[in-house]
Amino acid sequence: MVCVDYFIAAGLEAFTSLKEVIDEWTLQQFIDSDGADDLKKMLKRGEQYLRTDFKVNLQSHSPVIEHCLKYALSDPATPAFRTSCNVDEQHLTLGERDEELKKALSEIMQIAEDFAGQMDKATDANEYEIRQRQLYNVKEAILDIEDMKAHLVRARDNAGCYKSAPLMFSLKKLSEDSGVQIDRWSFSETQNGKSSCDQKASHVKSKVRYFVRQVGKVEDEDEFFTAMTQPLMKQTTVPLSKVKLPESVEKPKTCPGIMSFSEFLPEANGIRVYKFMDIGTGKLFPYNKKSFSPVTQIPDLQHEKQRNVIFDSASPVTSETEKAAIELEEEPKFWKMIKGKKHKHSRSFYCPESQCTETFETMGELDEHLALGIHTFRHERMGSMDYAIRYYRENVMSAGMEESAETIRNFVAQDMLNSDLDSVKEGWALKKPREFPKITVAAKEFLKKLFDEGERSKVKKTPQQARKLMSAAKIDDEFQFKADEVLTVNQIKSQFALMAKEKDKCDDPTIPPPPKKRCPIPPTEEEINDEEEQTDSDKNELDTDINEPENQAAIAMDNRLRRSARIIEAENARIRAAHENKIETMVIDALDPDESEQE
Repeated sequence: MVCVDYFIAAGLEAFTSLKEVIDEWTLQQFIDSDGADDLKKMLKRGEQYLRTDFKVNLQSHSPVIEHCLKYALSDPATPAFRTSCNVDEQHLTLGERDEELKKALSEIMQIAEDFAGQMDKATDANEYEIRQRQLYNVKEAILDIEDMKAHLVRARDNAGCYKSAPLMFSLKKLSEDSGVQIDRWSFSETQNGKSSCDQKASHVKSKVRYFVRQVGKVEDEDEFFTAMTQPLMKQTTVPLSKVKLPESVEKPKTCPGIMSFSEFLPEANGIRVYKFMDIGTGKLFPYNKKSFSPVTQIPDLQHEKQRNVIFDSASPVTSETEKAAIELEEEPKFWKMIKGKKHKHSRSFYCPESQCTETFETMGELDEHLALGIHTFRHERMGSMDYAIRYYRENVMSAGMEESAETIRNFVAQDMLNSDLDSVKEGWALKKPREFPKITVAAKEFLKKLFDEGERSKVKKTPQQARKLMSAAKIDDEFQFKADEVLTVNQIKSQFALMAKEKDKCDDPTIPPPPKKRCPIPPTEEEINDEEEQTDSDKNELDTDINEPENQAAIAMDNRLRRSARIIEAENARIRAAHENKIETMVIDALDPDESEQE
């Protein structure tokens, strides 16, 4: 199963690659087997922790400094996007399991540096290069794991796409025209916005594919509307609309740094933006006539035709008609009616969301739960320090027992072996710039060869396999690509996707595939003699007309036509002979099957 979140996919792949490096060190007897087992166990526990309990531990404020969202998402360089914890909200300790993972990565990094430092380039240039490449890969793997952890913290907010300054400055006008007050416009973290909308989009794609198989094509908006309404998608309004632009075009709006913001709050005097909600006071872009003026005219959406519309005068669908349909056990037109046969085992449907404890009796109830996205999480494993912190937060601080709280704080601080809170920097989960390998011409050509080979052999390379081949490729006993030139798995995946898209453009589905080539049939002696006589005749005609340039094109065309006619005639003769032989064999078998079997 492939993870669609490339941050998590890269992090999980990094854990696997580090385990492979540890195995290689063990084979070369650089570390003993016991030390290798300890490192791999710590990596395994760290991987399970990030995939399960780490997300459950995150709180707006937590005594564990690495679980505090305010501290992790505050930008220390920008006061507008920074929030300090309250005086009574202190950070007491480091995360027990966080520190174990950090310790494992630190030890692996130190071993990789020692392993690379033992080999001198003058002694063995090839082995030196191999170890340097391994050191580079270990560094990149650790960065991928750290990026995965930071991404899990940011996952509640902040998207890096679908952001438009004109749309944000249209929120005020949209509220006025629609009568719906827009208080907040939020974006989810990149790769983390999967929801019921994606589920519905998959249904739309499935209907389009089915329509194409049945009818043949979907190339314009009318055909797309037909595909969505024949038959009509349930619980979905399908309109065919056009956008009428305003007569006067306003100057495009700009919002500096819009890609770094995730929350947009329209106010009376401007737009207030946040990198993360409730982190800092936000930054206000005040309305003015020069650059940040609100949009006064918005495009008009005109519906040409619609299906399954609420409050449509032609076929009114109201809450009363929907309730009546449900009471009569009929299918409602718009509302989704949860129904389904209960399984013989009570509550047999489990929520697929990691750490969610909800179970359901029917598949319909599970679908409704997934659509709402309200989950109940639990810890998979809780250490003694995690339990003490949780008890402190739930029972002491909530009851206002300040004296007891101070006593417990002192006890926890003394009990923790690792109490260096300064090792965790404020804003550690903010997205940081990171350099990736450049996609060179040589890299594209290398991947194109792998792609073409996979198309021919029908055994395609995965991005992980392609990366390993790219890293090991050599020309004249030298590595073809430097360590920092080997593309990442996500980069290779993108390149393969582009190549597949280009291939689809070349493959026109309306053109039938070319027929398979037949084995050449040796000509008979009669056909050879006829061809030689015809060749001599053509040569004489060509010699006669060689001084007439205007006849040369006609002569060449005539020769091609004659050649084609002879080929067609020979093929027809072969087909007739094969057919006659088949008929003769069938007759012989029918008359004397025993003799035919002996022959």
